[in-house]
Amino acid sequence: MVFLILKLLWERVFGTDYIDIGNEAAGGRLDIAICNAGGGVGSPEETRASIVEEDLVGIVLARNLTGTINTCRAVAAPMKVQRSGKIITIVSQAGHRIESNGGYTHCGAAKAAVTKYTQYLARDLGPFDITANCVAPGYISTVRLAPLLNAMGDTQLENVPLGRYGTPEDCAGVIEFLASNLSDYVTGAIIPVDGG
Repeated sequence: MVFLILKLLWERVFGTDYIDIGNEAAGGRLDIAICNAGGGVGSPEETRASIVEEDLVGIVLARNLTGTINTCRAVAAPMKVQRSGKIITIVSQAGHRIESNGGYTHCGAAKAAVTKYTQYLARDLGPFDITANCVAPGYISTVRLAPLLNAMGDTQLENVPLGRYGTPEDCAGVIEFLASNLSDYVTGAIIPVDGG
């Protein structure tokens, strides 16, 4: 699904078919990088702050924070040479809101770390005309989350002013903005896509 969103986003932003960055037709440039890897392991009950196991913390930090740092380090080098680029990290509201039962601590801490890393990256790469911004989705009805959201019913929607779960298209619109020249003077921003 992530590839499909990126393909659709590419076609909306550039008006052309998707081009792999390894393709010579792209001119050897790397203009946009989207870091969307992540996820947690374990149940909310076993990942409460006071009992979460170190191995679960390590897995989640590697997926979320270390993966993002490695990706950003790799894309920053060519972007610095060309003196332009857009880096977009995707986190979640877990990095900003604490679950009522204190569960999924490791995931929230990792997402908060990615958010702060993105702000440091914006400061570091700004002199090269490279922007770094973060999208922080709330409850988005993806193939993976739809069964969980359906099981929760409307209880979570009571806290969402727009009264609905988000869609991948809601996130894609914000990513499209950040990937386009409309956001050339936006860097270090954390943009919630959470219905309020």
